[in-house]
Amino acid sequence: MSREPLDIARHLIVQTLGAGISHRIEPDAILIDDLGADSLDLIELQCAIEDLDLDAPDAAFPRSMRVSDVAALIPEGFSS
Repeated sequence: MSREPLDIARHLIVQTLGAGISHRIEPDAILIDDLGADSLDLIELQCAIEDLDLDAPDAAFPRSMRVSDVAALIPEGFSS
């Protein structure tokens, strides 16, 4: 069963940053500034995306990365 990329992105972000931030995950939220992620969290999120056999190049993870940028790394119709 496939899910929307934004739903998958939210799930991965909650797994990485913890359930306490789930109510603040909006598409335009910046991972570091708005959700309190640090550079290690970005690396963990990158690894989580790669664990799904998706491409997650270093350049795709700037300090200004938004939730919508994470979703953009997940193709439409992806089934996890």
